[in-house]
Amino acid sequence: IDDYVVNYRVKGTSTWLNFVDGVNTVKNSTVTPLTASTTYEFRVAVKYDTTEQSAWSNVAEGETQPDSPLFGANKAMNVGGATSSTVVAHQDGTNVTLNGVALTTLNKGQAHTFTSTIFDVIDADKPIFTAGLRGSGGDTSKGNMVWSPTSWAGKSFSFNTIRYNPQKLEVFAIENAYVEIKQGGTVVASATISAESGTTLTWSVYGSFQVVSTGAILAFHYSNASGAYVDPKPILPSAYEIIGIPSRSMRLTSDLDGTNYNGLHGDSTAFSGSLAKTSVVSINGRGTGSYYQEVSMLISADKKISGAAFADANGGCATPFMPTNLMKKKYVVPVASTYVAFASKQAGTIQVLDSSDTVIQTLTLVRSGANANAPYKARRGATTAGYRFVATVAVFAVYEPSTDAGGADNDETIMYGTDE
Repeated sequence: IDDYVVNYRVKGTSTWLNFVDGVNTVKNSTVTPLTASTTYEFRVAVKYDTTEQSAWSNVAEGETQPDSPLFGANKAMNVGGATSSTVVAHQDGTNVTLNGVALTTLNKGQAHTFTSTIFDVIDADKPIFTAGLRGSGGDTSKGNMVWSPTSWAGKSFSFNTIRYNPQKLEVFAIENAYVEIKQGGTVVASATISAESGTTLTWSVYGSFQVVSTGAILAFHYSNASGAYVDPKPILPSAYEIIGIPSRSMRLTSDLDGTNYNGLHGDSTAFSGSLAKTSVVSINGRGTGSYYQEVSMLISADKKISGAAFADANGGCATPFMPTNLMKKKYVVPVASTYVAFASKQAGTIQVLDSSDTVIQTLTLVRSGANANAPYKARRGATTAGYRFVATVAVFAVYEPSTDAGGADNDETIMYGTDE
């Protein structure tokens, strides 16, 4: 392979445009410039053996983000409603603001804990990660609420609930939106939300659900029996391919009926099936037990899907699987953690760095079995606050705090990262 050729066009038009990015064999590309709030179609071909070119791929489509000041490279929102949060920096001299007001300046690996309110916006001039605590009491009462970067915004989502009614979905509308939560053809909750404002939708039914919005939103789900925060998870946009680690088991959901899916465990064990949008499909993990010691899992489908791991053995929590296009190469933990785990589609290594850039450990992404498409995984145990993870390939990441100071002890959650 000598080059990947990317074409794009506005959906509904006939002329393909060539994205000029030089000669590039990297398996991802950021296409610029595009128009906000517009649906585009994309196709890819391969140039190989110097003069040959493959047929074009299938056509994929995606909608660009709204033209909103909320969208920024290092912005995230407290959609989950954490009341005590911790922000940590990837680089020296990182200036952090909260709702537009200066909060702190951090060096790499340095963390700052602060009081936070639902729908707060954090921003920085360099990459950061932010998450925090909502609730109090035992491990099944409080939640570790990761803040949502705007790359997690969308209009189409699916997820499921398994316990402890009522169910609550915190929703922030980036643009004017009418939002419905549906179970099949039944609307269980809905709201009209003005741009740049938020609300809480509540219902008391278990099962699989679809969120359909007329405008771009950020969303966060949790179960709220007796005031507890159980199975807290940001809701990521549905996708055709997702990756994660099941931690005993995961639940798979879909946007549409008649969804056919195929999956691979990291040990090359394959699985497949078909599900309706009201289905709840449970897939057991494979490995040495809970605490994210199972092998990784990669699932693709002919219609958009989502999934989440419920839960490891020491609390009530949920970690969503991630669309593979949202994986990043660099992550940092904000607080002392019991473990950090990674999944990837590619082989590679991950350097663990302290604040002085000393390499504490080098993790190797591994898999087993003969299937060439099986996903890889790496895991580290007890980890110091501020340790950074730099991978040679894009990875999914999850961590579990071992403290209630600016996080929730024993409550793992997904991480967002950076490539900078």
